[in-house]
Amino acid sequence: MIKINININSFIEKTDKILFAVNTGKNIGYNSDFFGNSFYFIFTESTYKDKIKNSMKKFLNENIYENENKILFSSDNTDIFITIDCIENINNYAGEITKTGYFSEECIIKDTENFSRLIEKNTYDIKKYIDDFIINFRLFCLFLNNSKILTAHKYYIKAIENVNLINNYKDGEELYDLWFLGRLGKENLFYGLNSLYCGIDHFSLMNSREKLKNYFISSIDGLTDDKEKIEKDLIAVTEKYPEVYNFRDASEITLIYSDIKMKSGKIFRSASLSRYSDEIIEKILNKYGITFIIDLRGEMEKEHYRKIRKNNYSDYIKEKYVRDFPIEPIVNAVYVKEDEALNFYYYIIKDNTETIGNIFNEVFSYSDRGNFLIHCEGGKDRAGTVISLLLLLLGVPEKTVVQEYYKSYSYLKPDTMEKVIDLINTEFGGIDNYLINHCGVHVKNTEKIKKILKEQ
Repeated sequence: MIKINININSFIEKTDKILFAVNTGKNIGYNSDFFGNSFYFIFTESTYKDKIKNSMKKFLNENIYENENKILFSSDNTDIFITIDCIENINNYAGEITKTGYFSEECIIKDTENFSRLIEKNTYDIKKYIDDFIINFRLFCLFLNNSKILTAHKYYIKAIENVNLINNYKDGEELYDLWFLGRLGKENLFYGLNSLYCGIDHFSLMNSREKLKNYFISSIDGLTDDKEKIEKDLIAVTEKYPEVYNFRDASEITLIYSDIKMKSGKIFRSASLSRYSDEIIEKILNKYGITFIIDLRGEMEKEHYRKIRKNNYSDYIKEKYVRDFPIEPIVNAVYVKEDEALNFYYYIIKDNTETIGNIFNEVFSYSDRGNFLIHCEGGKDRAGTVISLLLLLLGVPEKTVVQEYYKSYSYLKPDTMEKVIDLINTEFGGIDNYLINHCGVHVKNTEKIKKILKEQ
């Protein structure tokens, strides 16, 4: 892990209009599902939000862009980000600090006395707590399914807070801000929920989803006559959104935004399934009628994650479902020196033409005989590029292709996939010429793929 040579703390301490700031950077670290190192949550009055954001941009000086009300700073290593989250109306959002307090080991809290004044004793409304949990749980599952990890974690913590309130009601405790009291050492207020607190990554959140649902159901026992209906509704929510990170039908966005549509239920994409049990893998495959798993990971990469996660596809799953089309994530060539992310995409397009050709000849052209799930490790770069090439071949508008790509990778620079498509058009003479004359895809197969996968 590299060090970021910028003292964000000094900026926070010198900026009067920042009321509170929480640093969770030392407690997260890198993992395969979410790129991140240091996270700062900044709390300010809405009046000063833009001024602070502009000052922060000036302070950070370079490699800055904004996405979803967050400022992202990229160091020389593009895997490292600082996230600045400016929250409007501090009096309404005091409780937001709880979303970091649960998993943060070190916090910067400015003006603690003023913060304590925001902690107010509340009255109980058990129906509201139950309804709020259901809403927050639904939103948590939705954003988790759409790979919006920070937003999903926010609603996950809100749902935990709802369960805390329900248990407070049952035990007759006075209701205060639980994070603040917890920092004072009153851990008994957490009622065993510590096992639910997890870091900001998809795998941790997904593993905790069922525990949270079950804890909530047990907590409302005796508090409502609708417990059975609520339980069925929550089960339906978890069944609606699959367990697999970054999973979706590749046709999904064309059905909404494109006049040229891809047939649904034929080609799916996701992150690697190798981290899951045989039971979960087959459950997903059977649910969507998927016949084969197309694994784009290279052997060195598989071995790396096998050591980290202590597991990989079992021999049973590999033999029955998995077909390997490796694109190693190791880039020696330098095509775009100033943009590491874009350089990787150029490497995929330029240095892996044989593998891409094999995927179109041996996978997509046989889509009339089965349904396929294609993945790399995160389901973003290599899988995203291959799916983009497929959609381009079907004639899906470039704007829609870009939209589909950014559903997985919303925090990359906005023009990344646009430049990849431009490369296909300018250097390789368009998608058909690229596939046929550079990747070795048979002409009859390009026409067959269009016939099989394009809605007529």
